[in-house]
Formats: sequence, C-alpha cells, structure tokens
Amino acid sequence: MSKELSPLEVAKQSVDPYAGEAVFARLSRATVEDITPEEDIVMRWHGLYRQRPAEAGLFTLRVRLPNGVLTTEQATVLAGIAARMCGGRLDVTTRQSIEVHGLPLAALEGVFHELRAAGLTTLGACGDTVRGMVACPAAGLDPDETLDTRPVVESLTAAFVGNREFGNLPRKLKVAVCGCARHCVPVEINDVGLEAARNEEGTLGFALFVGGGLSASPTLAQPVGWIAQDQAVPVVKAIAAIFREHGNRSNRARARMKHLLGEWGIDRFRAELESRLGWAPRVIPGMALHAGSGRDHLGVLPQKDAGRRLVGVPVAAGLLTADQFLLLAKLAAEHGQGELRTTLYQNILLPDIAEPAVDTVLAALAENGLPVSESRWAGHTIVCTGREFCNKAMAETKKPAIRLLDALEEALPGRPARLRISGCPNGCGQHALGEIGLQGSGVKGEAGLEERFDVWVRETSPDGAPSFGRRVMSRVRPEEVLAVVREQVARF
Repeated sequence: MSKELSPLEVAKQSVDPYAGEAVFARLSRATVEDITPEEDIVMRWHGLYRQRPAEAGLFTLRVRLPNGVLTTEQATVLAGIAARMCGGRLDVTTRQSIEVHGLPLAALEGVFHELRAAGLTTLGACGDTVRGMVACPAAGLDPDETLDTRPVVESLTAAFVGNREFGNLPRKLKVAVCGCARHCVPVEINDVGLEAARNEEGTLGFALFVGGGLSASPTLAQPVGWIAQDQAVPVVKAIAAIFREHGNRSNRARARMKHLLGEWGIDRFRAELESRLGWAPRVIPGMALHAGSGRDHLGVLPQKDAGRRLVGVPVAAGLLTADQFLLLAKLAAEHGQGELRTTLYQNILLPDIAEPAVDTVLAALAENGLPVSESRWAGHTIVCTGREFCNKAMAETKKPAIRLLDALEEALPGRPARLRISGCPNGCGQHALGEIGLQGSGVKGEAGLEERFDVWVRETSPDGAPSFGRRVMSRVRPEEVLAVVREQVARF
C-alpha cells in the first residue's frame, strides 16, 4: 500500500467522527455552504448523505437497526420524522436500515434528539467504519433456522458502534451473519461473513468468509475457516484491525477488503489473522460458501411459538408512506408483541402475530396498499435509491420500479423473478445477484444525459455455488424495460 494519503484520508486524521452533538448544534444555525470538510466527515459517520439536487441543501438520514429490529414506539418516531421532512416517505434498505430523505440542516439537531430519546442510532450507518450488520430477520422465530444469530449480532454491534478504535477505516466494512436454513443472507457479497456451520465434531459455530463485494468488479468472499460462536467478536475485531492498518488509503477505488485480499491472497491473510489472535480458525476441507438464496420470508409463516405467526409483508421498491409505517406499528402493537423487523430484501416482517388475528392483519394491510403474498413481484425485487436522491446514480429507479412492478404483476402474476435494480455500476441494488438485473447507464443526448439500463441475467449454478450474472444487453431505453424483462422471464 502506498504511504501517501489521499486528501480525504488526510482530513480524516484530524477529525473525531463521533463528535456529532457540537457539529449539529452549530449547523442548525448555518447554511450548506458553511459546512467544513471536517464537519462533512462527521455528518457521514452519523448516517447523513447530501442528496440531489445539491442546490436544495437537503440530506438523507440512515438509521441503523441491529437485526432489523425496531419497536412500535421507534417506528412511530420515524414515521413522524418522515411525515415532516419528505412528504411522509421512508425507504427500507438492503442492510435492514430505514432511510428518511429531505432533512434540512436546521432540523438535524432536533431529529437526532428524537432518535436518541427513542433508543435509535445512526452511528456507523454511513462512513468509513464498520457498517450495520445484516442477519436473518426471522432469527429466533423461524422453526427451521440453523442458529439464532441475534446474540452474536448484538455483541458485534456493541463492539463496534461508537468505538473510536474502528472509527477510521480505509473504507466501509460490511459484516453479514447467517443462521437461516433458507440462506436468506447473501454472505458471499460481504467483507466479512459468518455462516452457521458445524465442525467435524458436530459443534455449531460459524464458517468464516472474507473479501466479498459488488460494485463494478463483483467478487465472491473466500473461506478462512471455522470458528466457535464465542470467537465471533474477537475474530471480526481482528479482521477490522487488519483492514484498518493495511487497507489502501491512497486510492479509494482500491480500498475495500476485497482489494486487500486480491493483493495478499488468502494464505497471507490467514497468517496475519492467526498472528493477531494467537490461534487459527480451523480449516475444514470442503467448507463451501452457500449462495444467498435471494428468498425472503414472505407470506404467513409458522413460528417456534405454535400460537403465533410471522407475517412477511412485500414492500414495493422498499418504499413506505408514513401512514403505512404507522399501520404496521399499530398492527404489531395490537396483534403481536410490539416489534417490527426490516429485511435484506427491503420488506417488513410482523413477528408474533396471534394466530386468530392473522386474517384481520392481512385485511388491514391489503386495504392500505400492502397485500401479503409470497408470489408478488414486489417482495422479490431490490431497488437502490437512484437518481432522485443519489449523487452517483445515472438513472432514476424507485418510481419507475413501482410502475414496472405493477405492470409485471398484471402481465405475469404469480411468476416473480428475483429482480434487482441499480442506478449505476456501484450495484447498491445488487443487479449482479438478480435472476434479472437492471443497471443504470446513460448516453449523451441533446438535452444532456439520457437514462438507459444495461440488462444482466444470472443462471443458478447446478451445485448451488454462488455466482454473479452477466450483462446481456446494453443501453435499453426505460420504456423498453418491461418488454425486455418479460422476454427474459419467458426464457427461465
């Protein structure tokens, strides 16, 4: 790694990224033009991004939700913020977070006070730190699960959130924990992946994988070895320390964990990890990475508690209105145990619904634009933020996706493909993992950039091994996307 730091890395050296309280107090009386580069760093570490259009001076706020869990009271607070800031819109993300758009500087101090009072945090939801861990949203509920991963995720979250030791990494570090029998967590695309597995003696622990990622060069995570459950926190901390000290700080385009693995190789990485731990993860011959199934927990599902049901609610493009979010909270309070969960596929779970109340819950959801069915296109589609708010996107995604899903539901009911839509090559919508992927691109026109989409197709490996799709069409006009998707579905 070059020792010459990039300008951003130089700025990061003199910043306490967690000094948000003083920064937000000052900015509440400032303008966007007054924000210093150092304050911009603090804002990112507190879950804030500048959003398009720049002249509006507004921000997107991302709230971190370990295990995707939030209470009805917390959901009510978020719905209230969304109603005031962005016309009542909330977005569920692929890392089980909730995003709210349209926050002005003057509102930030008050919003963060509301979040803290509700027991919510945004620390590490953005920025060069350990991001929110993703895990099966049905953990602890699914009768078929391999392992309830909630305790591990809670321990990892406690170890990293607000921890200055890991507050300045070369880039973000994404961690996934999977104990789900249907492999709903795509461990293969995370910097660090823990997948429930047994060793040769039958002890249940984790298979450890490192170096996965998407963006313009999708890369599958590599196996490191088997670890016990109580070793998860020290192992992930050691990996984060390796990344902190050896990741590329001169070129952000080469600063992810997958790039370090590409330079070192897995054997050198194992040796470095062993030197820090004082022991080595057990290498088990044939330990393979399962492909994330792309299957969410949708519909009315059994729970370990026989008198309760898990209701998986499809959410088109991950978009909810404040009223819909309030309804979900109300149903969870009245017919469940006051808890909601977000999923990695931008949907919502209502756990612990009393069996006699299921029909009442389903009727209320359907009446408010959230019909529940495992076979709806909405539940099998992931959509990134897109050009509406994201400064990197080349195409708008959310609103066109909803129109596309409505058309597909009418044209191909009950035949949903795993559709993934990204606004640019960075792949936040995971287009390389979809059975059908749409990646935003563009061409220069007389009026400026004209939106187009590249089409990706992924065929499932016969042995279940993880894989990425391939580009089969380029620069498809938005109005032609429906016909192209229908054509690809017909080929399955």
